[in-house]
Amino acid sequence: MTTPLAEGSPREIGIVPPSVTGLPTDLWVGSDPDTLIARIANLPEMTLPAAQSLLYTVLLADALAPQGKAVAGDALALARVDKLVQLGALDPALSLIEQAGVTTSPITLTNGCASAC
Repeated sequence: MTTPLAEGSPREIGIVPPSVTGLPTDLWVGSDPDTLIARIANLPEMTLPAAQSLLYTVLLADALAPQGKAVAGDALALARVDKLVQLGALDPALSLIEQAGVTTSPITLTNGCASAC
């Protein structure tokens, strides 16, 4: 059985290595991509500095995407970018986009920018 190139395996996406975050590279493996995306999008506002730091660490962690097609990993990367943009972390969001090589419509990314920009 062969897999078309457009439906490749998920890859590692993130800009902060496990040696810095302390998080395993299989952080997302075994999770349902749609559930992760919904939870990231619906996270409450973090007001405690420690909670904010942990959120940024998780959003920027270099980790394998959930099991499934590469598109699931790209969708999770976009959810992470959208949350970073919503939080006003534009430079880390841009770095994550560049590292991930996400090539989706800019409209997806500007949805979160309405409140942050």
